[in-house]
Amino acid sequence: MSVELTKGAVEALINSPQADSDIILQLLNIRQLSNSSGPPRFRLFMSDGQHSSPSFLLATQMNHLKEDNLLEPNCVCIVKKTINNTLADGRCVVVVLDMEILQSAGETGGRIGNPTLYDATGKKCSPQKPSSGPSVPASPPSAAVPGSSNKKNTTLSSPRGHEKHFVGKSPMKTSPAKASNASPSSSAKVMPIASLNPYQSKWTIRARVTNKSSIRTWSNSRGEGKLFSFEIVDESGEIKITAFNNEVDKFFSLVEQGKVYFITKATLKVANRQYTTLKNDYEMTLQAHSSIVPCDDTGGIPAVLCDFVPIAELENREKDTVVDVIGVCKSAEDVSRITTKTSREVSKRALHLIDPTGKEVTATLWGEEAEKFDGSQQPVVAIKGARLSDFGGRSLSALFSSTVMVNPDLPEAFSLRAWYDQGGYAIDCQSLTETRSVGSGAKTNWKTLSDVKSEQLGQGEKADYFTCLASVVYIRKENCLYRACPSAECNKKVVDQQNGLYRCEKCNQEFPNFKYRLLLSANLADFGDNQWVTCFQETAEVLLGHSAETLGQLRDTDETAFEEVFQKTNFTTHIFRNRVKLETYNDESRVKVTVMEVLPVDHREYSRRLLSNIRKLAS
Repeated sequence: MSVELTKGAVEALINSPQADSDIILQLLNIRQLSNSSGPPRFRLFMSDGQHSSPSFLLATQMNHLKEDNLLEPNCVCIVKKTINNTLADGRCVVVVLDMEILQSAGETGGRIGNPTLYDATGKKCSPQKPSSGPSVPASPPSAAVPGSSNKKNTTLSSPRGHEKHFVGKSPMKTSPAKASNASPSSSAKVMPIASLNPYQSKWTIRARVTNKSSIRTWSNSRGEGKLFSFEIVDESGEIKITAFNNEVDKFFSLVEQGKVYFITKATLKVANRQYTTLKNDYEMTLQAHSSIVPCDDTGGIPAVLCDFVPIAELENREKDTVVDVIGVCKSAEDVSRITTKTSREVSKRALHLIDPTGKEVTATLWGEEAEKFDGSQQPVVAIKGARLSDFGGRSLSALFSSTVMVNPDLPEAFSLRAWYDQGGYAIDCQSLTETRSVGSGAKTNWKTLSDVKSEQLGQGEKADYFTCLASVVYIRKENCLYRACPSAECNKKVVDQQNGLYRCEKCNQEFPNFKYRLLLSANLADFGDNQWVTCFQETAEVLLGHSAETLGQLRDTDETAFEEVFQKTNFTTHIFRNRVKLETYNDESRVKVTVMEVLPVDHREYSRRLLSNIRKLAS
């Protein structure tokens, strides 16, 4: 099959700062450049049938074309995006940022046309110029609301079949503060991030800060120090930059998230994948001679670069893979506090995201992001750089370096909003996160209380788990509190020695104090049946709305207030996640139901589930 090459394209690409249109060229030859470290770089000898040139360089993110043996001499390619770079000796290099194979070498059958070598002697690439456009204010990604955008969005095809989105390419004025008296001169070579490598010396990049860390300190056998890092993006890609010690003092106050800077004289090295999730083989380190200068003209610089993976595809990704994901937050759980292995308390919140693939995944936010998140309006949530876990099937967790965007200014966000509002809310999505964190093996298995008895749950060797919507009918407040051993690892009941000491038989030790523990027996009811359940410390505190310590003090000092706590809890409705198991005590077998988690009722979500069940029954 014959194809027609884009005549005059070689000359146009070499003399143009950048190109975004599809151009058809033939690859005449490919050669790997010699470098001692980092990913391989490939020089391409391209032809448009009229002229040929060896001045093409393959961006490292496109190396898979060579590794998959798709790039072979005489194959025909569609070059989708390029950007120019001027070498130290004045020669121009066209960096190919995105391309696809249109026709293999075997299908082409040989060289097309009779191209002559393009003579670019004396020619230099024009410096990359910001694209022109109307001046509109730029909003931070996290504050963007669908329907209020004036930003210009550009979409690039990703080599893996997903779409990469540049968000918010709008001019924004910055303050005149500088970290260096020297500003880039008009002759400075503004290079794309994607074309940087450790073998270049003089270069300047123009990019926007998309993420900035706080200052962190360390202390080890080699000494003490501090650091902070930030991530930047331009039209070609993104990269991480780290500053240490003196450079922290110099640059931390200057660098602001969302602003654009000229950056030069930083050290480039191979990226440490343990500390960065960006799709770049390199990272930067600031030095004493580095320069960061605010840029007044920010046109053409995106706000963030995303490569979204559909939720259904998460099943096919490897554990611990870092991905970008976007979905509608169908529901969000309440904030909870956990204690880490380093004895530090941190907030967490689980979001349940869905998309048109009909799949749902649980994504966990941490710290301040968890505290401030509001899921009441079912917002569209995008997480850049979430880690994929195999906990309970497939789940996501935001990292320290992740960017969480609520209702981002993205084409996907608008599409998801329209899909959800026009009927997506009624779809019964299948969750990839089958196992909940409410207990080992606990699953979201919706049942009515009559179902639990008719299906004889808990009669097997292993425990069964179910979730129900029920109301509290009665709580036995007698003996619901007991005095327990105060040691951290023991909750056994203590014996009052009547001498100011309390003895724990398990620890074989006497203590001058104790702690109150709750062991609550409650009767739950729904429209069809009722069930006695047991609530231990954590779930009992959630159900009653008071800590065991507070209830113990009320029982000892104010019996009326103690009674009122239980009266207020009666006839309240919650979602209960339960464990049911047949247990034998004193040769008597009985089914015991233990509450693993108590959650508030999301009436909107519960109604949608009921509507979905009605549709299933009707069909």
